[in-house]
Amino acid sequence: MLQISKVDELRNIQCFTQNPSPLEKNVVVVHTSLLRCHEEYDVAKCHMLAKQFEHEPYLWAPIIVDRDHGIILDGHHRCAAVGFVFSDAYIPTLVLGDYQNNSSIKVLAWDTGKPFCRKQVTSAGMTGHLLRKKTTRHIFGVQIEDWHREKKMKFPILKSP
Repeated sequence: MLQISKVDELRNIQCFTQNPSPLEKNVVVVHTSLLRCHEEYDVAKCHMLAKQFEHEPYLWAPIIVDRDHGIILDGHHRCAAVGFVFSDAYIPTLVLGDYQNNSSIKVLAWDTGKPFCRKQVTSAGMTGHLLRKKTTRHIFGVQIEDWHREKKMKFPILKSP
């Protein structure tokens, strides 16, 4: 289970929009040290994002993680880029439960589009034996996909106090 303590205690951000949707109400702030990668990331892309975050410390979509292990399902590049800029930060995170059995999450191989084994994702995140970048593609509900496409939201990155 993703452990949150003291300041990590999810400073709940429910004010992104005037009328937050039920999903937006579940976006919380988690310290970057609590999150685990399951895939490698493109360092050049992270540096490009880091330059953006230096000027405007916001994410256009929350990092999506597995509640049981804190494994990043979507947002490896954004999470790494935040780390490049802020060594000690909290980032907007949507924590999803029951990753292994959640039928609303589709897990596909990027190269073939065929289903990908969730246990491999969890194993990579837990052991640190990362999959190659862009091995998996996680597809979530409609609203999450809208966040990515529309980029209208501004989820703040918070520096540690």
